[in-house]
Amino acid sequence: MGKSTAAVAVLILLVPLLVILIATAGGACDPAHAGGDDSESGKQVDPDDIPVDSVGPYGKDQLRIAALIMNAAADADLSERAQVIGVMAGIGESALTNIDYGDDAGPDSRGVFQQRAQGWGTLEERMDPYTAATGFFGTGDHAEAPGLVDIDGWEDMELTLAINKVQRNADPYHYEEFEDVARDIVDALKDVPLAQGGGDTATTLHAAGQGSLDAPGSVSTTAQGNYDDSIYDQLEKSLGPVKPHVLEATTVIATVTDHSPGDIGGYREGGSRDPNGHPAGLAVDFMVPLTDEGKSAGDAIAQYAIDNAEHLNVKYVIWYQRIYNVDRPDEGWRDMEDRGSDTQNHLDHPHISFEQEATGDPRDADDAPSLPDGGGGGQPPECEEDGGGGNVPPGENEPGPWGGHENGRIPDDALKTIPWASDESLRADAVDQLIEMNNAFRDEFGTDLGITDAYRTYAEQEYLYETKPDGMAAKPGTSNHGWALAVDFGTGINQFGTPQHEWMRENAGRYGWKHPDWAQQGQKNAEAWHWEFYGVKE
Repeated sequence: MGKSTAAVAVLILLVPLLVILIATAGGACDPAHAGGDDSESGKQVDPDDIPVDSVGPYGKDQLRIAALIMNAAADADLSERAQVIGVMAGIGESALTNIDYGDDAGPDSRGVFQQRAQGWGTLEERMDPYTAATGFFGTGDHAEAPGLVDIDGWEDMELTLAINKVQRNADPYHYEEFEDVARDIVDALKDVPLAQGGGDTATTLHAAGQGSLDAPGSVSTTAQGNYDDSIYDQLEKSLGPVKPHVLEATTVIATVTDHSPGDIGGYREGGSRDPNGHPAGLAVDFMVPLTDEGKSAGDAIAQYAIDNAEHLNVKYVIWYQRIYNVDRPDEGWRDMEDRGSDTQNHLDHPHISFEQEATGDPRDADDAPSLPDGGGGGQPPECEEDGGGGNVPPGENEPGPWGGHENGRIPDDALKTIPWASDESLRADAVDQLIEMNNAFRDEFGTDLGITDAYRTYAEQEYLYETKPDGMAAKPGTSNHGWALAVDFGTGINQFGTPQHEWMRENAGRYGWKHPDWAQQGQKNAEAWHWEFYGVKE
């Protein structure tokens, strides 16, 4: 027992040292290559010939999805490293499961990468593991959001940080724990090539039974009046076990308002304020972007549902932090309490709840929407953004408005790129001091400061606020990232107690950088990685 205890003690002492050595190495000793040489081209594998029953906790169905992810990388001539990154992301997002439902934070999140409707393609594309993987890698034409190959220097980043640049989750090290098993999966599958004459990967994908929906264009897209059979077919597969009259009504609303079926959420278990809503198959969400066009689209959907409530069997509508009960028309739209995020306040989706029993026929509803009556209202006063004002303040000041800019809407020409992290930027004086601090950090540790996030646009703030747990992202328009005066660091700074973090505690202040009180160790929302620029005393 004494020897075992001593051995454990030695390991406890050695593991942090190894982490530090890895985190501060560079060049050929980059931590990303710790698992061996993964720079060679990735190999195609056969999802129908999985050579093992399981790898770690992942069985054959999950390994087939891993194979499809690997093939998406190989088909684009990406490296084995990219394959490992893709499998890691799939594990971290869905445990390599093709999830066909979302949650309260992201009602429209779908697929193995939990990609949302905005920027990641149609529902069919997000639910097809191979196509979704091409979106994640940035090699597919269907996705507008930046993928892995769009991230400068991804090949040299820690794997979890490269994934974070694509997925934009609040914790840049969320995926780190999955690296070993992802490498094991790639190693187990990479020597099982596609069968001779087996055709292209897309054919193999559907042969493997992983495409959950028909390919786009496989059904007629001709609408008949207010009802499009092809939309019905798509919604029947994507909404889950909703009631038949809910499926019919949703088909009509989507047809008339020209709303993509892939942007509509239906059944989901639990997590709903109304047990007779989503969990009962009696509610749907029409997701819209947080833009003026999205607001107009949401207004039209909400108004159409109200105008045709009798035919559509609508019970109530929630939209833009207001509720309309069909059985209380004299009250009109009523304000609701602030629930927190844009999604919880229904600023990015009209929520339509339906009666338990159908008395009307949705096909009797109008063939076109009326002009909205403005019932959705404007943005609630409590959601107003911080405004900018004045020039860059001299000396030391708390992060806040500057230059007359608005939070998250600072023009590119008012920002300065961080030289060793070319896809990140800050206010110019913050970058200048960051360069000075980086020089000193590199002298001490032999590597640049790892930058995982810096300036965040308003849209990026919205996305993080909607998708992250409470307390993990600031309310849009209030984040100091939106003032281009905050940075999230890696390279050991992101862990309390490391030499790198302690170095920052001792030295960052002389360069105008501080670790805010709320982020320090022991606080409820402690973030070792988050530091803010206050400026240097004159």
